Amino acid sequence: MPRPRPSTFGSTDARLFGWVHRPDGWTDARTRDTGVVLCHPIGDDYIRAHRALRHLAEQLAGIGFPVLRFDFHGCGDSAADERAPARVAAWRRDVGLAIDELRAQTGVANVAIVGLRFGATLAADVAAARGDVASVVLWHPFATGDKFAAETLRTHKMHQMLEPDSFAAGPRSYPDGEEALGFFLTSETLADAKALDLRQLAARPAPRVLVLDGSAMPADKPLADKLRALGADVDYRHIPGHKFLISIPHHSTVPDDVIATITGWLDTAHPRVAPTPAPATARAASSRVSTTVDNPRVIEEGVLFGPNDRLFGVHVRPRDRRSTGGHNGSADRPAILMLNAGTVTRIGPHRFYVPLARELAELGFDVLRMDLSGIGDSPATSEPENLTYPASGEADVHEAMAAMSSRTGATRFIVVGLCSGADIAFKLGIADRKIAGVVMMNPRTFLVHDLATVDANRGAHVYQDALFKRDNWKKLLRGEVDVVRAARVLAPRLRSMAVQRAHDLVDRVRPGLWRGTDVITDVPSALRSMANRGVDTYLVVTVRDPGVDYVDAHYGDAMRALGKLKNFRREDVPGTDHTFTSVYAQEQVKAAVRDHLRRYAR
Repeated sequence: MPRPRPSTFGSTDARLFGWVHRPDGWTDARTRDTGVVLCHPIGDDYIRAHRALRHLAEQLAGIGFPVLRFDFHGCGDSAADERAPARVAAWRRDVGLAIDELRAQTGVANVAIVGLRFGATLAADVAAARGDVASVVLWHPFATGDKFAAETLRTHKMHQMLEPDSFAAGPRSYPDGEEALGFFLTSETLADAKALDLRQLAARPAPRVLVLDGSAMPADKPLADKLRALGADVDYRHIPGHKFLISIPHHSTVPDDVIATITGWLDTAHPRVAPTPAPATARAASSRVSTTVDNPRVIEEGVLFGPNDRLFGVHVRPRDRRSTGGHNGSADRPAILMLNAGTVTRIGPHRFYVPLARELAELGFDVLRMDLSGIGDSPATSEPENLTYPASGEADVHEAMAAMSSRTGATRFIVVGLCSGADIAFKLGIADRKIAGVVMMNPRTFLVHDLATVDANRGAHVYQDALFKRDNWKKLLRGEVDVVRAARVLAPRLRSMAVQRAHDLVDRVRPGLWRGTDVITDVPSALRSMANRGVDTYLVVTVRDPGVDYVDAHYGDAMRALGKLKNFRREDVPGTDHTFTSVYAQEQVKAAVRDHLRRYAR
C-alpha cells in the first residue's frame, strides 16, 4: 500500500494538517466512487485515539477507499491552539473543509464520514446541515455537547481529586475556562459545545448511518431512533469496552473488532465499482507542505525522511530567514530535535510540544518534532509498533540529523525529550559528538531501562512517606503493617541493583567505557562527563518524579555536586506530575526551556 502523504488545506490564516491515504493504483484507476473523512476527537481523547484512527485509515485504504484524516483547528499539528476564539464554529467549518479537500484531492463523487467521540458529534451536525454526505459512522458519539463537556471536566476533576499533588502548583481555577486533563476549554468553547444536540437535528446527517455505542450499558438507542425518525437507514450496534480511550498510550491496544465493524459496514454500503480512470482534476498531496500556524513569524512543514520516506516529522522554522542569518538560520545555532514522550505522537503529551516548538522557532531555531519508528506516523520496521524504546530509536535520530542538515545546514543539534525521549537524549548526549545540548524532561529511567526497578524505588518512598502519616502509625502500632521492615528491605537491594544496571547499560552505549581511567560508574558521572565535554546539559524534573528520584536516592551527593558545573543546570518543578498535566505547569516548563535555550539566539 502506498505511503500516506501529509497535506495541509484550508484558508491561509487557518491551515489544517492532515494525511491522505490513497489505495494501491489510485493514480491510475479507481475501484471506489466514495472516499472517507475521519474526524478525530477533541482533547485527551485525541492523544489516545490517534493510533486507532491511523489503523482505521490504513485498513480502509487497503480495501480501496481513499481516506483523509485531519486535525481540527487548534488541535494536533494544525494551526492555533485551544484558547483561540470561536472553537466550535471553527471545528464545524473544518469538517466541511475536509469533505471538500478529499473530493479535490481524489476526485471521488461521494464522501462518508467517520467521527469518534466529540468528532462524531461535530461530523453529524455538519453533515445534517450540508446534506451531501453519503454515509456517517458515529463511533461512541456524544449525543450532546453538554455530555462531552460534563464527561471531560468530570474526568479532569476526578484525576485532580485522586492526585492532588499533580495540581498543587498554580491556580485551582481559571476565570476564562476550565482545564481538561492537560488541555483547556474556554468558557466560550464550553458554552458553544453545550449548544450542540444531535437529538434536535432537523435533518438526517446522511441516508445511511452506523451508530457504534461504546458505553458499558446501551446509551445511544434514543439517538439512533431519532435519526431513523429523520429518514436515515440506521444500523445500531452496541460494542462496549473502548479501553484504548482510557489506557496509557504505550499500554493500549488497537480496537480491531470495532475497526473491522466499520470497514465491513462501509464496504457493504459503498461496494466496489468497475475500474475507472482517475480524474485529471484530482490534486496530489505533497511530501513538503506548509502551515502558517496563525503566526507571521513561524512556518511549519510536514517532512518525510529517512530510507523510503519511512520517518515523519514536522519542521518548525522562522518564516523570515533574513532575520536569522540566511537560509541556514545562524551558522553557530544548533537545530533542535524533539523526541516522542513514550508512544505519544510528535505533538507531545497534552500537545505540549507544539507551542514549545513554535516559541523556539520565534527565537530563530529550526525545530523538528519527530516520530520514532513505530510511533505516531513513522511505521515500525522489524519489531512491533508502539514501543517506548524502539531498537532503531537512536538510528532514527541520526536520520533526523541528516535530514535537518540537508534542509538547514545545521551541523550540531540539541535533543529535547520528555520521559523516554529524555532517556534517548541522555544516551545520545553521552556518545554523539554532534550533540551540542540535551534538554531532558523527567527522564523515565536514564540508562536503567528497567521500569520495575524504578517503580520499586517509588514504592519504597511510598512506604517511607507513610511513616509520617498519623493513621499509618496507628496501623503500625496495631501490627497491621510493617512499614519499617519494608523500607529497610527495599533500600539496600535497590542500591546494588542501580549500580549493576548502570554498569551494564552504559557499557552497551559506549563499549569499553568501564575500562581504563575514564570510567563512568553511575548516572551523575555520565552527566558530569557530558557537561565537561561541553554538552549543554539541562535537566527539568518534577519534584519526586520516579526517574530522577531513583537517582537522587542513591547518588544524592553526586547529583547535588553537578550544580557547580558550567554546562549543567537542573530545574525542579514542584506541584505537578510526570507529563506536566496542569496547564500552569506546562506554561512554567515551556518558559524554563525557552529561557534556557535563548542564549543560542543571541
